[in-house]
Amino acid sequence: MRVAYTGLIFRKILRLSSHSINNFSSGQITNLISNDASQIELTFYFIHYLWVAPLEIAFVIIFFWKYVKYISLIAVGYTLCLLIIQASFGRLFVYLRARILHVTDERIKIMSEIIKSMRIVKMYCWETAFYNKIRSIRKREIIQYAFRLLLDCIQTLLSHTYISVTFLMLYGTMWLLEIKFDTRFFALAACMLGYMRLSIIDFFTYAVRYLVNYLAAKKRIQIFLLLDETERDNRLLSTSMLDLEYSTKEEIHKEKLIMNIPMKKSPSVICNLKQAKWNQ
Repeated sequence: MRVAYTGLIFRKILRLSSHSINNFSSGQITNLISNDASQIELTFYFIHYLWVAPLEIAFVIIFFWKYVKYISLIAVGYTLCLLIIQASFGRLFVYLRARILHVTDERIKIMSEIIKSMRIVKMYCWETAFYNKIRSIRKREIIQYAFRLLLDCIQTLLSHTYISVTFLMLYGTMWLLEIKFDTRFFALAACMLGYMRLSIIDFFTYAVRYLVNYLAAKKRIQIFLLLDETERDNRLLSTSMLDLEYSTKEEIHKEKLIMNIPMKKSPSVICNLKQAKWNQ
């Protein structure tokens, strides 16, 4: 998928009009190829956990209900709360990624203009002004990245503490209600919660995150692919079409000449058990 999207972007670059090239800098195109195309590839690694996770939750409910009845709703309820939190984080990731990409494109565009006009910048001693401008843009970009990393840390904390918190809530409630449980249920519950933490909390989170990145990347690539293109030069195409039309007419003329040639005698075939002869 990454190679396919990169090929689409490359073929679009070759057909861009001068107006589109002026509005879309080379740094933004590089960002599309290096960042957005790779995000699309990562989406397909975890996309199936979006429908696998609800099935696993239903299976765990059936398993826990067999042993502890309504106490199982505590573990399931905490799991559903985490999934809702992950979904809300996904919406925040959409907003943050759009902001980060906008600031990154702005920084890359200004850097490209500075590099292209380096002699003019040196001539008028504009180094300090452009340095302050790039520094302010980079500062905004780092703040956005820091806030996103903070959300990643919260997600990681909720993921790694899922088993411990679920056990504390589950067995604490059973101890308060004086419900007996054996080691068999303890071992099976630990295995089930560990598997849920891996497939539902971790992989489902990755699926939501990469799906959000895919939607943002697809929108940016779609905007680029819908830019105006140059008009195609049909002169070479028209010449080849004239040659093809001339050769087609010549072949039709030859076929008509062959059909109009009178034949002295129609060909016949003589065949028996001893000999075979072609008579023209």
